[in-house]
Amino acid sequence: MRNRLVLGVLVILALLSWAALLTFMQRQPPVMVNQLIFVAMFSCGAVCTLTPLSYAINARVAPSLGSGGDMNRALRQGMLFGMVGGVIMALHLIRMLPPERGLVLLAIVALVEALFYIRRR
Repeated sequence: MRNRLVLGVLVILALLSWAALLTFMQRQPPVMVNQLIFVAMFSCGAVCTLTPLSYAINARVAPSLGSGGDMNRALRQGMLFGMVGGVIMALHLIRMLPPERGLVLLAIVALVEALFYIRRR
């Protein structure tokens, strides 16, 4: 029951953060400070969105780690992929994101997650 409550709160936070991000984009000019706020809001929305998705995917595919372990794994994966999304968005905004760099960042995150999986076995 505790995991459902946490996931429900995360879904509500995700909806609120995406709505706030859309409102922010419509009302503020794209100056540097607003771009930093945009990246922070984008990262928050991505983390809050990806954590419940990760939990749902892991519930079907991955072996169970117990109630707390499953939630910790989902939070870790949501944070990793949400933060790499924010870094990729920040690099895109400063025009320093060739496709190869984005793929390397995603590969690094996938390797970190693979190391967590191997350590758990």
